[in-house]
Amino acid sequence: MTDKLIEVRRKLADYIHKKRICFHSPLNKQKYTELPVEYPIYCLDSKMEHKNIDIGGITYSNSTEWVQITSDIQVAIKNNITSMYVLISNDWNRTMYHFIHEISHTITLNEQHKNIDDIRLQPFATENGRYTACHHPITFYRNLAILLRIAKELKLWCPSADFPGFKPESLVRFDSFTVS
Repeated sequence: MTDKLIEVRRKLADYIHKKRICFHSPLNKQKYTELPVEYPIYCLDSKMEHKNIDIGGITYSNSTEWVQITSDIQVAIKNNITSMYVLISNDWNRTMYHFIHEISHTITLNEQHKNIDDIRLQPFATENGRYTACHHPITFYRNLAILLRIAKELKLWCPSADFPGFKPESLVRFDSFTVS
């Protein structure tokens, strides 16, 4: 199964490189970025749970250099992706959604916020007032929309009947109930 995911990642990376696709970042509006591919992918055969939230995958990144962009937000200069875990379900299309979601973490610069708006989408956030990882900022959902459109065009993923569309705000809501 890992080989299939690596092949999908390669197809996405090749398309992004060939078409010079730009991704969103709070440091600059949009910029061409190569899709990171130098990290291992592992398969999960059961859901992970954290604070009553089901998780369809997790991407580990070790960012060491940060830029202050507002009084309560820091952004990594570069992500250092160390590994990725993806939930494998009986529904390949759902697995692809989880995988593309995780791929979006690799292309979206890591952010740390002092105050987290929606704790449901930040399952590992700590208390407000201290910098903590914000895994799902709006730039994440903008980049997820780009990746989902590419995956659809490449016929790697097909939107489900309940998929609300590619607007970042719709993806935020959809993301909160995609694990089953």
